[in-house]
Amino acid sequence: MRTKISKDKRNKASPWIVRWSNGPDVITGREKWFQRSFKYKAQAEKFKAKLKVGMAKEARSTSSEDITLKEFRKQWLETSGRLGTSTVELYCGAFDRLQDFFGPHKPLRDITPQQAEKFINLQENRCKRHKTKKELSQATRNQIVRNCRSLFNKAIEWEYVESNPFKHIKTPEPEQQRFHRLTPDEENALREVAPTFRQKVLYDVYLTTGARMNEVLSRTWADIDFVSGTMIISNRKGSHALPPFRVKTKRQRIIPLSPGTIDLLTQLQEKAPEKVPFIFLTRERYKRVKKKWEEIGEKDKLWKNRWLTNNVLRDFKKHCQKAGIKLVGKLCIHGLRKNAGQTFADAGLPVNVVQKILGHSNPRTTLKYYSQVDAYHHRQVAQAIDKRRSRASKKGKKKEQKYVSGTYESISGNPERAS
Repeated sequence: MRTKISKDKRNKASPWIVRWSNGPDVITGREKWFQRSFKYKAQAEKFKAKLKVGMAKEARSTSSEDITLKEFRKQWLETSGRLGTSTVELYCGAFDRLQDFFGPHKPLRDITPQQAEKFINLQENRCKRHKTKKELSQATRNQIVRNCRSLFNKAIEWEYVESNPFKHIKTPEPEQQRFHRLTPDEENALREVAPTFRQKVLYDVYLTTGARMNEVLSRTWADIDFVSGTMIISNRKGSHALPPFRVKTKRQRIIPLSPGTIDLLTQLQEKAPEKVPFIFLTRERYKRVKKKWEEIGEKDKLWKNRWLTNNVLRDFKKHCQKAGIKLVGKLCIHGLRKNAGQTFADAGLPVNVVQKILGHSNPRTTLKYYSQVDAYHHRQVAQAIDKRRSRASKKGKKKEQKYVSGTYESISGNPERAS
């Protein structure tokens, strides 16, 4: 679009003229000009600015009709700098599924609600470890719906589409999986079968703090306050010696440590290798982590917390078998966090305290996923009923009159003559 302002001295009433052209005519090939007159120059400049804004919107809406999934993905990635690496990976996974189903050159405007629902229903498990298991869990399917919905909301914000085809797709509540509740004997057995003292302390910290796997493995000795008996979990910027760490909730947490855990950490510190800042990484593992950190150019936003782990899940399964733990439900490293949350709840701690220790942003998450009803709670209910019944029977007996030396004496001690 071309615009210009000129002055016509012959037109004294409206001397200022705004002229604009939208380019050559499609049929004739000639450029067609339009104009409008104004009394004051300020009016002409204001009209010119509005004209440019309006034409820019029209051009944007015209070009967005043909924008494809591939082009939209490229533009979205250019604006995702504030998101964490794991979050970007989730959205890229949604983009991969969309492009595999619709094709990379599918225009956004051509995706209908019916096609979106068909796309969700036909999604399968892509995990390489489950080559025969194709059925997708309801939780994962709901996550794909939420991610696609967010992406198309951004497309609406950028005026690429007018409506969201994933808006009305329902996300049914997935069936909640029960986790195995470890008994005190099973917890001790898990600690004892650990082949190294470092792994023994690692399991103890998982079971007593309720911290996430990456939160524990990312702790350095500077995060342990031996005087106050606490462990600090907070964001850490990358340095030459240490990769960064990002807390999931972006808030600092101070977790109290039991005297037994402090004692174990003190013993571990005495045996810790020199110049290794991490508590639970061996010297060899720390060298690999540091090398990986140097390879990516020491850029905080590219680092992934999971790169600290190495065969932790595999070793945990072996140790559970060796400890003789017979699973009644699901149990993994994250299950130790849930066990700790259940322990805090059974100890009578208020929900808001358990929520703060576990680092949940919403207490509903704590109640829903970290506090389940087990046989232990059933026994507590039965004991509470029996206790109440025994109290009632004792009160009834006290109200009965006693015969003392020829008289009936009530609980108040007032004597009554026997008839």
